[in-house]
Amino acid sequence: MKTEFSKEIADILRRKRGYADYFHFGDDKPGTECGVVLDWLHARYGNGEERFTTMEFLAPPLDPPDVILVDHESCRHGLEVTELVDHSTLAAHIKHQSLDWKEYEETELSRLIVERIGKKDGKPFRNGPFFSKTLLIYSDEPAIAGGEGAKFLGRFPRVSSAFFDEIWFVIPPETSPRGAVFGLVPEENNCRIYQLK
Repeated sequence: MKTEFSKEIADILRRKRGYADYFHFGDDKPGTECGVVLDWLHARYGNGEERFTTMEFLAPPLDPPDVILVDHESCRHGLEVTELVDHSTLAAHIKHQSLDWKEYEETELSRLIVERIGKKDGKPFRNGPFFSKTLLIYSDEPAIAGGEGAKFLGRFPRVSSAFFDEIWFVIPPETSPRGAVFGLVPEENNCRIYQLK
């Protein structure tokens, strides 16, 4: 007998995109972006969601920012969330045309990160003013979230931005064969975060 909960889980697993999908559950943009913010908060502060009273997702055309957090002093914090993924590799996986993943040279990954920051840097936030403005870049491509990619992010030089107060890169937690079930990891395993500014 299927319960309502098991039907929901089955639906979520069916809608996963099959490549770089740790943060993604189908086409649920609010769920993805709010989930990235929650993962970042948890990795950064432990119980980071307790530092804020409100989380509001802003859909287009109300964004940027994608998410507004309000803290206990009623200060508003704007967060822009963006994914770094190779779209042609993702498309090939979705169409079941390939099982390969994108490999990145350090110079290419560095260029893509700087380009992504440049694309978001200076786009005026609506619904201000904001106490702080943060950019979260996330990826769960195997070559980025894996060993060498994570090591590269750990030594990535700090970047400059006249617009964002902080820039972070978010990747999934390290998984172990015993701890992973359907790609989910135990709650005590935080996503890994790297401060770029």
